[in-house]
Amino acid sequence: MRIAFYDPRSGGHKPALIRGLVATAIELGHEPIVIGAHVDDLPTETTTIPFTYSNSFVYPFQARQLYKLCAQQRLDLFVDLTFDNSVWGFSRRLRQVARGQVHVVHKTRVFNLEGRSVQGKAMARYLRFKARRLIASGSAFVVHKQATQKAFGDIVGAKNVLALNYPTAPVAADFQTSDVAVPFILWVGRERPDKGLEPFLRGFFRTTINAELKIVGHQPSHIVELVNAQADDRVHLLNNYTNPIKLAELYASSSLVAVPYPEAMRNGGGASGVLLDALTHGKPVVVTPPVAELLPSDFAGMVIAKDNAPTNLAIAIESALERLPQLSAIAKVAGPHYIETEHRFTDYLSGIIALAGSHHSDPQSG
Repeated sequence: MRIAFYDPRSGGHKPALIRGLVATAIELGHEPIVIGAHVDDLPTETTTIPFTYSNSFVYPFQARQLYKLCAQQRLDLFVDLTFDNSVWGFSRRLRQVARGQVHVVHKTRVFNLEGRSVQGKAMARYLRFKARRLIASGSAFVVHKQATQKAFGDIVGAKNVLALNYPTAPVAADFQTSDVAVPFILWVGRERPDKGLEPFLRGFFRTTINAELKIVGHQPSHIVELVNAQADDRVHLLNNYTNPIKLAELYASSSLVAVPYPEAMRNGGGASGVLLDALTHGKPVVVTPPVAELLPSDFAGMVIAKDNAPTNLAIAIESALERLPQLSAIAKVAGPHYIETEHRFTDYLSGIIALAGSHHSDPQSG
């Protein structure tokens, strides 16, 4: 089967996702084609087709070129890895690209009507209309949470949506343990409304623990100003891009990973790549209820804050550091085991292929 993995944007967890899908496709005997932004370290047998777009509003015009590129490849399956963004440009002409088309929906907030302005609701209704039209082309959708499956299923039809656990590759053994003189908490990612770095910082500043906080990612000015104003030498802003190797080293040497996202994360409907990275490195986590929902209820390698208010985050941080030896021993075993059994690339790609098989269209029609 000739499978195209499409993502015109790079960054974040996307390169790792594409590398894992390509390797799995080859392992299963398929022919992978990567269409989109450049991804390093792909197998030599991978066909790559550069394709990017500048913004959502010109994308419908560039989509025509995408259709032509795909038609030349005689695809069996087209996997859109970024439907949250690509919904703007896809039309029913997509059925001319391949017999099967599956769209991965990472975040559903752009389709939400609740809590939106009049303009926001109008935009959400338009995007819902676009998604429904793709159903007639044989398209189907993958989401990463059971709750999201129901919510998005209400928009496009339950039979057209499948929930699959976001895949994560196991980490090499030499990255799973590391000793540091002073324990440190790791935060990964730029501040956004669904991240909650500011309240976490304010919670950390309330503690008197002997631990450092290392923050990875380019942060907005108000975060930098907050850190500078506190003059707390326990906090380190790694305020730049961190390559995958360096990031893996930071995970490996960390004592605790912070994933205390607010309610906005639950409303977004997506998985947490940072949480999965922490678990695959065997690290304990401090989380909030919206994040704890992504883990088995009996996972004992986490501390759950009541919410993301600074006072409650401070309590959770201190509790996690006090129990760090026990939490670390549990997470070192339970985290990688959970990833290896519940978040396998083989299950993910096999699920996509099966879903496409039940929704395929005739690429020569229409």
